[in-house]
Amino acid sequence: MKNRLLIALISILLISCNNNSKEIRKIYSNRIEMLQNFENLSVCRRGKGVIIDFYKDSMFVSYIFEEKTTKLLNKELVFVIGEFQVPTKALNKTYLMTKNGANEYLRYYLNKMKEYHIKSVDSQFKKFGITLELNLNDCQVFYVSDLKSIKNSQWIEFVKTSHKIDEYWYWREYDKIK
Repeated sequence: MKNRLLIALISILLISCNNNSKEIRKIYSNRIEMLQNFENLSVCRRGKGVIIDFYKDSMFVSYIFEEKTTKLLNKELVFVIGEFQVPTKALNKTYLMTKNGANEYLRYYLNKMKEYHIKSVDSQFKKFGITLELNLNDCQVFYVSDLKSIKNSQWIEFVKTSHKIDEYWYWREYDKIK
């Protein structure tokens, strides 16, 4: 009974974000998977490149991929930095970031993002209390692990003016973000 009521409430809240309501529901329904895959990670496209940042505590490492045209005129993203090693709970193994390992990492995250219609992922504001942001076409879904950890008045207002899905998950339209 509680689950039906929660789903009904979420559906009503999402009506004002019609273009993305399916995507928001899908993300929220798979919220544990979202955290397992994307917490402590940022993925964004910049021109013909993709930047992936891995965060641990207050440190992060960025890796850059660039779109290249292959002999068959297919476009693929190619790792452009040297080797590195990063453990990931999403792939459940440690990859030596050689060219092939890095490209497999990238494909995995981009496919997950495509599956959920996520344009970019951001964990850089975790130290301010916003654990994870998932950016869609017209709105943003975000996770706050501890509301009391948000101290900055702008971030408090950001959360307050967003639509609450549950105790930890929120969403907001982009025009309200500006």
